Amino acid sequence: MKDPAQNYTAFPDGEALDRDNLRVLRFLRHGPLGLGELAEKTSLARNTVATRVDHLIRRGLIKQGPSIPAERGRPSVRFKLNERAALLYLVFFDETHVTGAICDLGGTELGSLSRCLDEAYETDDAIRHIVEIRDTICAENGIDRADLQVCVLGVQGPVAEDQKTVPWSRVGLLPTGMAAVIGMPVIVENDANLMAVGVAASQDGAEPIMCILVSNGIGAGIVTNGAVHRGTGGWAGEIGHVPILAAGERPCVCGSRGCSSAVAGNLALYDMLRAKGHSVATISDVAQLAVAGNLDAILALRNVGRNIGEAILGLVIAIAPGRIIVAGHAAEIGDHLLAGVRETIVYRMPAALAARIQVEISAEYENTMRRGALSLGFDSLFPPKL
Repeated sequence: MKDPAQNYTAFPDGEALDRDNLRVLRFLRHGPLGLGELAEKTSLARNTVATRVDHLIRRGLIKQGPSIPAERGRPSVRFKLNERAALLYLVFFDETHVTGAICDLGGTELGSLSRCLDEAYETDDAIRHIVEIRDTICAENGIDRADLQVCVLGVQGPVAEDQKTVPWSRVGLLPTGMAAVIGMPVIVENDANLMAVGVAASQDGAEPIMCILVSNGIGAGIVTNGAVHRGTGGWAGEIGHVPILAAGERPCVCGSRGCSSAVAGNLALYDMLRAKGHSVATISDVAQLAVAGNLDAILALRNVGRNIGEAILGLVIAIAPGRIIVAGHAAEIGDHLLAGVRETIVYRMPAALAARIQVEISAEYENTMRRGALSLGFDSLFPPKL
């Protein structure tokens, strides 16, 4: 029999948690607390809290943490989340790779694996990779597959309410009933939204934020009142499909014309530099030119930033975010792309608004996406609302 305080314990175990149990458990997610602290935070009677704590310990969901020495009497006992009570399987797709990781509830990675995606890549290949990566990580790290309770799948492009993806995303059009295919509940979410969830989880207050993820396409995760705004069909924040003048009548995979991704995504960046005679095929090639001081590369990055700024003007005025966080490998090449975004915001927006918006780069956006995926996985197991 497993020791729930030391080893993995599968959850759910067939017995639902009531509201009070969930409240106690969720507060312990942020660090050890004593009975008095839990009573204060949950507004429950101390005896009620003690009963809930005993129940959660028996279930293997929490355990006794480090005690705090007292000036008089016995030390104050504290309790903490048993981070190994359930394991989460996180999978992220981008244009070139699929990466899977198994983590505990606290975010500690127990194993990970990344695979390249071929050009001739279809949805069946995506599902095969998800399953094979999971099984490989489990086998190499001695993890019981039954301990995996939730799969959070990060993809590019819109994700509808019923977790339907779009055909042109790198993962393709995922089938319904993914839970049966993967063998556990599956949460499918847009990558920029995951990034926004990760940022929201680490900030205080409910100030609106916008997280822009620049890749071949351009997406924005929008957080208002502490929650991600997904919009109809998951289309909120798909700024790569906002028509802008610089894109002219170029056709887009979405079926429209003149979408900003045609002049602001990574592929557009490559085209700009190839037109100047540079041989570039990857964002690393662009970075090498820019770091060496190549003026064509620096101006191309700034121009891409300007085009992104043009695409987000209306959205920024509509939600008035306090922070705009720009991420992606192109954004990490100096501050050239960011300077272009800032330039458009300063010159094209009301000065009173532009002066209050903080535009910054996220150099660790992949970790932020992971934090967002962990938050969604935790919430699916221990919902914040009943």
